[in-house]
Amino acid sequence: MQQARIKTSYWGLIIIFGTVFVLVLILLATVGILLFTRQNSSSTAPSIITGNSPVNRLNTEAIDPALALASLGGVPESDLLTEAIEKLRPETALATLLFSPNLSAKESAGGFLQLAAVYAGGNDFEKAALSYRLAGTVATLAPDLPDTVRADLFVQAGEGLAGIARPTEAKYYFDQAFVIAANSPYLQAAHRRRIFERLHQNYQAIGERAAARESLSLSANPPSLQLVAQAGAILPAGEPVPLPEAAQTAEANRWQAAQELAAQLVLLGGEAAPEAVAALAAALKAEDQQKLPYFFRQLRSVFKLAFKIRQFLLVFSFQRCCQRCNSFRRSLSTQKYQ
Repeated sequence: MQQARIKTSYWGLIIIFGTVFVLVLILLATVGILLFTRQNSSSTAPSIITGNSPVNRLNTEAIDPALALASLGGVPESDLLTEAIEKLRPETALATLLFSPNLSAKESAGGFLQLAAVYAGGNDFEKAALSYRLAGTVATLAPDLPDTVRADLFVQAGEGLAGIARPTEAKYYFDQAFVIAANSPYLQAAHRRRIFERLHQNYQAIGERAAARESLSLSANPPSLQLVAQAGAILPAGEPVPLPEAAQTAEANRWQAAQELAAQLVLLGGEAAPEAVAALAAALKAEDQQKLPYFFRQLRSVFKLAFKIRQFLLVFSFQRCCQRCNSFRRSLSTQKYQ
């Protein structure tokens, strides 16, 4: 009896100390990851873009300097995109689409479709295909697009790719639209019918007869699905960051310097005084000096909150493990005595 109690206590202590050891390891790993993340976030070393990123396809030499500076001068990104496409400045439009986080998903996808048409008109079919694919990527990943818009974007991307002799890629996007039309509960019957009618024509154009026949059949008898109201956005809308007064002043100075430099580029046919270029560079550096410390302070506060939540969860888990170990040990002791 005595040996049984000693053995039970021995195994209970092993379980408790083993659990404590594992939790300490998890805590140390969490602290290490937090410190590593903070060091990386404060690093100012530029990142090297490698691989098949669309940024690697951007011809920076063909970017219109005056238009590019317009965004630094406070011109809305959507207006800049429209002007670049209307003036047939495709590389400027591509740079705007790739580096403008304030454009909505609908604006980005529509911009890529318009840009693809400009590239195709200039016989740059590789860039046109890239732009159609990027429009399809936005349609795939954007969480806030209605299914009617998403399906239309897929169809337009497929039609554009078919028009530049990319039938395999075109079929991929037609298939995406087909899946939405056949299965989405957010589409009315009239919308389904129109999508299937377009798909019937498009599948025929690329030689996909079986898919064309199926689309024709479904256009005459669309799937009878119960209509569900379109769900709202999954993610909350972002709010503007409230910048300190000094950062706002630095931003206004950057706007003014960029506007003056852009005006000189227009008046002098692409030339500008070195003083104007130096003034914009100084304004950008001053803006960074005001904004970066503020952004890093905000990030640190978020990391501190996340670390406190992890601490609480670890302590709570440890307490629960201890309670379970004690219950387990008591149950073993009770069984031995019985």
